[in-house]
Amino acid sequence: MADPVSAVGLVAAAVQLTELAVKVVKRISDFNSTIKQTPKAFQEVQIQLPLIIESVGRIKEQTDQGLLSDSSRNAVYAVIEACQHDTRLLDKLITELLPNSTDSIRKKTLKALTSLTHDKEINKITEALRNRTYLLALHKVAKDGIEPLQSPEPCEPFWLVPFDRNVSFVGRHEIFEKINEAFIVPTGSQSKAALTGLGGIGKSQIALEYCHRRREQNCECSIFWVNAATVAQFEESLNNIAVMCGLVARNSGQAEGASLVQPWLEFRHQGPWMMVVDNANERDIVFNQKMRNGKTPWQCIPRRNGTLIFTTRSYELAYDLARPSRPIYIPLIGEAEGVELIQKRLGLGFPKNLMIELLEELDHIPLAITQAVSFMIKRRIDIPQYLERFRKSDDTKMRMLDYEFIDHGRTAESPESVAKTWELSFNSIREDNQKAADMLYLISFFQNHGIPERILRSEDDDEFDFEDAMTILSDYSFVNADNTRVRFHTHSLVQHATRHWLRSQGPTEVTAWRLTALKSLAREFPEATSHPKQDYWETCEILLPHAESLLAYDFKKSEQDIQLERARLLNSTGRYIHWIGRYSDGRKRFRTSWDIRKQYLGEAHVDTLKSMGLYVWALSFQGEPEAVEPGYRLLELRQEILGPNHADTIDCLSDLATALAKTNQYAESIKFHRDAVSRGIAHLGINDLDTLNCQNALASTLMDVDEYQEASEIYKEVYEIKKSIQGPDHPDFLVIESNFALCLVGLGEIPRAIELNQHCLASKEKVLGIDHPETIISAYNLGDLYFREGHREEAIKLYDRIIDGCEAGLRRETVDGKEYLDLIRRRRRPISYGRLPPLPE
Repeated sequence: MADPVSAVGLVAAAVQLTELAVKVVKRISDFNSTIKQTPKAFQEVQIQLPLIIESVGRIKEQTDQGLLSDSSRNAVYAVIEACQHDTRLLDKLITELLPNSTDSIRKKTLKALTSLTHDKEINKITEALRNRTYLLALHKVAKDGIEPLQSPEPCEPFWLVPFDRNVSFVGRHEIFEKINEAFIVPTGSQSKAALTGLGGIGKSQIALEYCHRRREQNCECSIFWVNAATVAQFEESLNNIAVMCGLVARNSGQAEGASLVQPWLEFRHQGPWMMVVDNANERDIVFNQKMRNGKTPWQCIPRRNGTLIFTTRSYELAYDLARPSRPIYIPLIGEAEGVELIQKRLGLGFPKNLMIELLEELDHIPLAITQAVSFMIKRRIDIPQYLERFRKSDDTKMRMLDYEFIDHGRTAESPESVAKTWELSFNSIREDNQKAADMLYLISFFQNHGIPERILRSEDDDEFDFEDAMTILSDYSFVNADNTRVRFHTHSLVQHATRHWLRSQGPTEVTAWRLTALKSLAREFPEATSHPKQDYWETCEILLPHAESLLAYDFKKSEQDIQLERARLLNSTGRYIHWIGRYSDGRKRFRTSWDIRKQYLGEAHVDTLKSMGLYVWALSFQGEPEAVEPGYRLLELRQEILGPNHADTIDCLSDLATALAKTNQYAESIKFHRDAVSRGIAHLGINDLDTLNCQNALASTLMDVDEYQEASEIYKEVYEIKKSIQGPDHPDFLVIESNFALCLVGLGEIPRAIELNQHCLASKEKVLGIDHPETIISAYNLGDLYFREGHREEAIKLYDRIIDGCEAGLRRETVDGKEYLDLIRRRRRPISYGRLPPLPE
């Protein structure tokens, strides 16, 4: 064994190291003055050497007072010698790189730039000094040092978690399984898991419950909790650990304690340990901002041995903190767990369906549920009373979301309301990327599910800017994408909060962004058409919920641009909902659109005529006599503005003819129909879909006057042409097939009529749905034929199937659906298909 180092020898070594370190620090400062900026490789040295000087000074004091044992002097002496070696190497490098006073400016600059090539060598020395700084700090004693502090060897594990167990915690079993899976790593690797998700989703509560379960499973494991919401809170947490674990005295500075926890856990702690780094939400705080010891929080998180759990709202940050482990995304609380949470906090006295209703209103967000329960208990109200208030208005909802309360497991500095919790994330997004904030504003005015990318992007949007913005929103869990990443969804409560933030920025902001959403949707919603293609149905189905949300809003200001965008969207949506069987609603929209355009654009504007034409068509479709007068006026205007042979003029002529038939003016009706067909063939072509529709309308009216033979000849020709152009399952073709079958009935060709009706019904069920009015009519007519042919049981079976399907269908509440379903129930006579417009695809 080596001889013990004498006190005199240790003091001498300490003095030599101090002098050398002071010299090097000064030379680095001089070097800096030469090139106006310290090279990056030297910046860490400027932090470490002063810490070494301070530690060595205290060791010298302890030695002079005889407070160090022989073993301690030996250990400290070895570290000081190693520090001297490293510092001499630095001094030598600086000597080679530091310009002389006689050097020219060019030579001084060249020498300074040469220093950049030594970064790797300097970094290696700096890393060694950093480790020696920790070792010196671990052997120091308190300034008043009566008793030396020894590096602790705990007799029992530490439990430094600032919260007791949450007795209301429920479920989340799958999350605990994922955490356990993340902790399975190869020998020598550190176990890490990062919980990420929307603020208030329960990340900290899950981490807290996991701590208690870990303690139960392994009583030898030390468990620590660190708050990383701010640099100051992180530093305070580390300092508290250092004090409680005996690394520093209570009156030591935070800079000392924060520096000691990492090396102690990595090298000196005996037994297993786990640390929760909670609220690591800001990348700048974790990786860039520095504590008083000159280090960032990331540099002070132990990365050897032990187990780490991070909680963060940022998915991207979660990945960086816990890689190579994938972030564990925390979903909304499930129905069963949500009911159990309400019961634990509120009691068992409420029906399950009422608690589920509350869950759905609060988007299954745990913090919102806890907040609502707190509100109810303090205000002494029950769930129905809470829901009544919550649904009263957006302002009332926001006030309730902003209600402050004390939540279990949240620090005193944390916001204690849903609104304030999200506001922290929102402010961070706005500071980081204004485009992302703008996207959140826009999203808040659509339905919260299935928001397509096409209505979020403008024509001049840069692709990468858009992707960056949506990534940030997804990163904070405000917005999530589907698997294709072309449709997004958010939480309705997030939308309410976003609109609230918009109002706080100015009284006109909400209206301005709502108008932006309206314009985007009106631009993307397919225009009204009589011959939709396949993508029309899919696009309209996706966009309709968002259109309904915007059209339901009462724009109190009646600026022209707002109203004209509404008129455009009313036209487009009105045509689609008519296709899907909501006839009355579609007609109302056409009327409103016509009124708006007539007010702002005038009666003769082409856009006004489009709305007017749709309204006249819808009236004639429903057999309303009022269609005749505006029909004549529309025909007059279109002939004057568009010309007598324009497709819209020919279409108007056919619609007017249909309206005349509804008022029993058959002679005039057939005359107009023949004129429309003649113009269509001459100017649009015999195979044009509008021409074919005019022929269908003519044949339908001919059947009304029992001219079945001529009608059948027209149908035969139109049937074959449409079948070849549109296919046998196209809804527009199915109109012809239905009418042709009805015409054959009039001619007595029942077997062929049954065959066509069977195909037509099967196709309509597939394309339109069993509860669509057109499907119901086809079912009635086929059943009527079964009755005629004596197949009563088959007819009854068909009718019962349709009735059951309609009662469970999506359209069961629509007026039009109920009206046509009554026809089947009453077994009325077949309906003339000639009175129906072209069907939707």
